Amino acid sequence: MDKNEYEKGFDRFILKKALGIVLILAAGFMMELSMGIDGILHYISLAVIVILMLIGFRMFYLGF
Repeated sequence: MDKNEYEKGFDRFILKKALGIVLILAAGFMMELSMGIDGILHYISLAVIVILMLIGFRMFYLGF
């Protein structure tokens, strides 16, 4: 494995971490928006928030 391949892999790793952070922040923003929604839409948006957070944490901690 030469140096160029290693750097490419490392860049991808950093990108996944950044994307994980963005997903977590997006989930937090959606949480703020869903406070004003009542009824079934509120529960649907909560489910989407949980899924986004799980994907974001997985990307941030595991890097894939």
